[in-house]
Amino acid sequence: MLRLQTAAMVLLVAVAAQAQQQEYWLFDDGSGTSAANEIGGGNTGTLVGTPAWITSGLEPKLTDRSILPSTAALDFTSPNHYVDGGNINLTSTSGGGEVTVSMWLRPDTLSGDLRLIGHLSGASTQAGAVGIGQTAGVGGVWVWTGAGFGHVTSAGALTAGAWQHLALVWDSGQVTAYLDGVPQLTATADFAFGAANGNFGLAAKYINTFGDGFDGQIDDVAIYSSALTLSETEELANPPIGTD
Repeated sequence: MLRLQTAAMVLLVAVAAQAQQQEYWLFDDGSGTSAANEIGGGNTGTLVGTPAWITSGLEPKLTDRSILPSTAALDFTSPNHYVDGGNINLTSTSGGGEVTVSMWLRPDTLSGDLRLIGHLSGASTQAGAVGIGQTAGVGGVWVWTGAGFGHVTSAGALTAGAWQHLALVWDSGQVTAYLDGVPQLTATADFAFGAANGNFGLAAKYINTFGDGFDGQIDDVAIYSSALTLSETEELANPPIGTD
């Protein structure tokens, strides 16, 4: 059930006055096969392959935050567990366009070709998929350019069994990763999730074919049609703690 949308906007849009939040899945549903969207007109997420709802072992920065404290997250344990976020109709190219994807993740393993986000259908030339491993090395994060892998962190940036905040900021064909609010690397890659592209998949194989699904927990996923600044990603990684 949706909590107050105004509260969600305070938390994740007022953090950036010019930010345009398009999708926000809290993953606080706790049961069922769908994930509510806090944004009016946003897509309801559809759980595929029964990823499990968890209510313990959550990130304290989320459970203790002053607005919309987290009560649940999703645990992905199979290559065929993922969330179908629908068509998000967002693009960023070398000619312009801005997108930010924000999430909290706790990998259970860093072995294999693990996928975080990607298209659920379409051509393999569609850019913007994100994963762990491949040429980025164990624990490294990469972005698919449509023809190769652009590294946005060094190897070993992610830690198995630990919650970390990951923000990926696309701006006119360049993408930069931020881990816990700290800038990592920048690569040349578009974000090709326009209306003509496949649905947005979270923890899914690329076009339901390539790689392995993510193995671990994911919480609090937001997508913006703007490029968040360093200070804004820092605030997402370190939300206000306490009660109102």
